[in-house]
Amino acid sequence: MNITDEKRKILNAIKNNWKAIALCIFVTLVFVFPMLSHANITFGWDGGFWLSRINELIIDLKAGEMFPMVSYHSFVVLGYGVNFFYPFIFTYIYVFAALISQTIIGSFIIATSIITLVTAGLSFYATKKFSNSNLFAASFTALYTLSPTRFIQAELMDSLGMLFAATFLPLFLYACYELLYRKGSSKEAIILALSFAGIFYAHLLTAIFALIFALAMFVVALFKKSIAVKPLLCAGALFTGLSFAFLGSFFQATKDSGKLIGVKLNPLEGSLSSTKDFVISTITNGQNTFRYTDAAGEVQQPAITVGILGLIAIVALIYYVVKMKEQRSKFYTGSLILGFVLIMTLLKIAPWKLLNGTFVNTIQFPARYVVFVTIFLALFVSYVISKKNVFWAIVAIIAISGVLNFTTYDAWYGAKLPELPYITYEDYSERVGEIKKDNSDYYTYDIIDGGRGPLDDNSIAGVAQLPPKESIIYQYVYHDGKMLDANLEITGTRCEFAFQEKVSGKIDLPIQYYSGYVLTDQDGKKLKYSKSSRGTILAIANGAEVIKTKYQRPLLPFICNIISAGTLLGIIAFAIYKKIKR
Repeated sequence: MNITDEKRKILNAIKNNWKAIALCIFVTLVFVFPMLSHANITFGWDGGFWLSRINELIIDLKAGEMFPMVSYHSFVVLGYGVNFFYPFIFTYIYVFAALISQTIIGSFIIATSIITLVTAGLSFYATKKFSNSNLFAASFTALYTLSPTRFIQAELMDSLGMLFAATFLPLFLYACYELLYRKGSSKEAIILALSFAGIFYAHLLTAIFALIFALAMFVVALFKKSIAVKPLLCAGALFTGLSFAFLGSFFQATKDSGKLIGVKLNPLEGSLSSTKDFVISTITNGQNTFRYTDAAGEVQQPAITVGILGLIAIVALIYYVVKMKEQRSKFYTGSLILGFVLIMTLLKIAPWKLLNGTFVNTIQFPARYVVFVTIFLALFVSYVISKKNVFWAIVAIIAISGVLNFTTYDAWYGAKLPELPYITYEDYSERVGEIKKDNSDYYTYDIIDGGRGPLDDNSIAGVAQLPPKESIIYQYVYHDGKMLDANLEITGTRCEFAFQEKVSGKIDLPIQYYSGYVLTDQDGKKLKYSKSSRGTILAIANGAEVIKTKYQRPLLPFICNIISAGTLLGIIAFAIYKKIKR
């Protein structure tokens, strides 16, 4: 196969699929329109965390650190290993967008557009393969891509991790269906492995939910005796290889810290919606649910809702029962029922309180699986639309969703949000030496000033710019139980403590301990260190005037990275081989 033939195939593919491509582009424009029209982004419930991650990666990237595991510029503990516990690879979409645009607004518009376009494309591809219907695929793509679940995650800064994971879910469920019910091939095995790896590296809790639903599909498939065993095992092996890069670092850091940092066991019933709120939010796409404080004065997260999709599903159900007697499907009926059953678990009538104190608390908020509710309801609605061949319904869905998302964004942006105690960069020099014994909270040292609220280019320094005080910070360290003055210079993940005189004995550096650090003195001589009672690095100074620290991955994470890289390269090589052979 020569280059000319390859170009001809690409052009033919574009020509044959131009309607699908146009739909995905149009849906993306509708989705990002609120950002464009308001010329701002909203600093929502998880905004500080994600803006800090983006800022940290930009600073480290400019310092030559491509994949830093520890953070020195944005989080409450110096050297906090945020990337050990929260996968970060997809955050680079925002990082590179910020470096291109040089403004935070531009970076979020670019990144959100890319993620939404990919989501729309994968949704159309998966559901077209699944249903063999362009109308079905177009309907699902519009409903899913423009859903308030994604909108709240992307443009109200609720959880970018869940947004990344939502990109791969339709592809994952399609691959599961093919392998469990249609005797899928090696192609579907690779799709399953890659899509689940995408979910896994985006958001761990979403990956757990995806696995639960996949296991449920597996149990049902056992009774049908249609499972493609070899491709399924192949998919499992490929995913295992791909997962090593994160799991190796995760287990190493968990061992070093002695606990699972970042997981807070919330009482699940605290995040449930009242039936009234949920019903109203279904009609208005969620714009009315922005309640900022409860009766006790505590800040509450807005209810995550299925939005207008819930109302559309009810209308489709009525039509399904009355008019489609000969076209009813057990699969789509089950999808609808499962969607509404899961909705019931999001309301205050659900008995989540009975499960407090159990492992179930690790899901933190039942609303984390609303994206699956969206998928199940969208599948049913798309089936009804495709069977009755009502193209105008897709146009109506896009128009209604676009208007409601815009008004939701407008309501959020115009609301007076409470100012929460996010710490600005100016506070960094005063508090950088404090090490919390319980550092599971990720309160941030943002370059954002003023707490939560809408942001524009005039209110911040810009996430692509370095904070003004980057080089020398006055610092304290412990020396045999006493405070010792030192200057600290930070470059990427490299720290240099300069003392006023030579010091010996044990020096308690205010850096979170993880194995893998290399400590040297002013002459480049390596220094021994251990973990202090505070969870920090306890160095043996040996007459040093300067102590330099640099984090390097230990052997286990390094080997795991090689395994994952090798697995990915193997998949790519196999795909190229199959293409050439064909």
